[in-house]
Amino acid sequence: MIHHKYIKNRTSNLNYRRSLKLCMEEDFYYYLECNKDELIKLLNNLNENLTRFLKEQIDTELTVSDINLFINKTVTNYINKSGLLSTDFKDNPSKENEKADKTNQNQYLQVLTVKFKELDYLCKNLDKYELKDKVRLEAIEIIKQSNMSFEDVLSKVSVDNLQKFYEMTVKSKKDVILNDLKTYIRRNIELFYPLVPIHITEDIAKVEEAYYQYINLVSKKPLQKNYLKFIKDNAVKNENTFSSNDKTQEQLMSDIISILNQEDNNTSHSNSLEINSLIEKYIDFRDSSKTVRKRQVLSLNFLEEFLNGNGTTKHPTLKLKDLTENDIKRFTNLFSNATPKSTKKTRNMNLFQLAEYRVKNDLNRYKNNTLEMMQYDIQNFWKYVCKYIDNRLNPSLFDAFDILYLTSQAKYKDKQEDSKLRGFTTNELQTFIDVAYSEDKLRRILTDSPRNFYCFFFAYMLGTRIAEFTYIRTSDVKKQIKDGEIAYYIYLNEDVVPQSLKNKNAHRNIPIPKVLIELGFLNYLNLRIKREKEWLWDFSSSGYGSISVFFQRNIKNLFPKEKRELQLRSLRKNFASKVFSEDYNTKEKNPITIKSLEQNLKRIMGQAEGSTTGVYLDRIEPIIGKNLLDTLGDYDLNLEEIKSHIRNYYQNILTDIDSIDSGFNWKKKSNIKPKKGRRV
Repeated sequence: MIHHKYIKNRTSNLNYRRSLKLCMEEDFYYYLECNKDELIKLLNNLNENLTRFLKEQIDTELTVSDINLFINKTVTNYINKSGLLSTDFKDNPSKENEKADKTNQNQYLQVLTVKFKELDYLCKNLDKYELKDKVRLEAIEIIKQSNMSFEDVLSKVSVDNLQKFYEMTVKSKKDVILNDLKTYIRRNIELFYPLVPIHITEDIAKVEEAYYQYINLVSKKPLQKNYLKFIKDNAVKNENTFSSNDKTQEQLMSDIISILNQEDNNTSHSNSLEINSLIEKYIDFRDSSKTVRKRQVLSLNFLEEFLNGNGTTKHPTLKLKDLTENDIKRFTNLFSNATPKSTKKTRNMNLFQLAEYRVKNDLNRYKNNTLEMMQYDIQNFWKYVCKYIDNRLNPSLFDAFDILYLTSQAKYKDKQEDSKLRGFTTNELQTFIDVAYSEDKLRRILTDSPRNFYCFFFAYMLGTRIAEFTYIRTSDVKKQIKDGEIAYYIYLNEDVVPQSLKNKNAHRNIPIPKVLIELGFLNYLNLRIKREKEWLWDFSSSGYGSISVFFQRNIKNLFPKEKRELQLRSLRKNFASKVFSEDYNTKEKNPITIKSLEQNLKRIMGQAEGSTTGVYLDRIEPIIGKNLLDTLGDYDLNLEEIKSHIRNYYQNILTDIDSIDSGFNWKKKSNIKPKKGRRV
């Protein structure tokens, strides 16, 4: 009801009434019927705005239409500012929203969070084969909730890509739930105040901090029965909270000032905890691979140890915000003198101990390529802190942190420069084959771990990287038939986890030369197919770690003096040196033909025109690639004895397998998405 004095030409007997149903769309009205908390919020907002409007218009004669129009506008503005989307109150809501319609908003938070935990666990463990079925079933449930039928999916997604489609569906659903949680937090921010430090005053900043802290806590903690209680139990700085009950305004202001002063004093008190939190935030922000995360933690732990100091006046405890150029120079000098944590004795040493231990025992420093990446980690961490945490800091402070230059100079002075990776000599290759794959060892290797045999020849004869070799599926092996000629090849791609290629140029066709077939490759492939194995090689949870260990152990035993210069990666260097040498196919004189030959060889290796980031040359035709490699024969090696051992092992060397797909389009392009970390 509205008093008659606000309305033109009305008496005191007028009762103004208006139905909410006339003020909004029917969908939203239905939504309010199911969400009483939202209805109360809207009515409070409407009463406040209408009261203010009538008081402002006290000298203006209003009509009923004027008031109706204002009420409609107020409702519309409320919906827009509340963060509610049309999908929140449509007739066909998701299962989570259906549950919310039947329950109150507190239960809605519980439903969303539990669903997020479930999806988050699946997304973090997509590489675990025991969860494949669970991922598939979850994806099917999501599809059922959408407008797309499962038959539509099967008609548009190939069988080979189904598992990847399921994984992407689960990831997408997780993003939707995260967005729903953020919307809930924005609209109910007062419930999340325990997670927001008192110094954050802007509404947007409160929402962002509450969202980050809540998701971070939920991800790390086990499932909870009551997430509202969980929020209160994990309140930040509980000791600083206070109650306003029965306090005067002066007392309240005094409490606030006391808390702010206490926070100021405590900034350096828990410095290691603060830097720990920042490191976690930065690593989450970068969202890098597991390998890169491990390196980032190592790099930034050195910074944390430097800030903590070693209890001496030379290296006191420091605050991150008080670092000076002299501190950075001291940190650079310490870092450049540290020895790697590569032994049991050094594994648990801190930065100061590593530097002292290296100088005392005249040990090696970190390698230049490692230092380059660690320097990058620390400099980018500082940029992140300056940009997102405290813009009052000097973003160029760590520009002087040039450990790569300082360490290189020190190595040159001490005559301890890094040994460079090189290819094997022909004699070294022959020695490795004769010893590591002698007749008695070969039978055991082919039975227990054939990957340790074929990895050598894939790297040497095809230039294959170890990660590319390890994660090949049996279905990735194809064959091309053209004019009666057969060529087997591997369609190297990134279809399923854990397949992961270095760059877009690594997505290529790898032709199988005659010499590899003579070494029993098709025999081995045929056995895997008959056993219905998905992967070409068996690999442990450590991935290709066991392969690396096998090769480094043999290299160390056979070539102890060259163990730092020779690695499995050296074989790729051998392949590149051989195929790009001047004496390879010297009959070619035509510049156009020579250019085409070079491009085809780069296609086999997975290189681009000019560089690894240059023009993508597409896939080589398998028959052309096979013919190119067959001109190399046995690659300057004496393989007759080992071929004889292979024949004895397999009894009969296969040269063709009928079941291998010959109708596949070898030109088919990969759906390659660049791997990009988040930039600072």
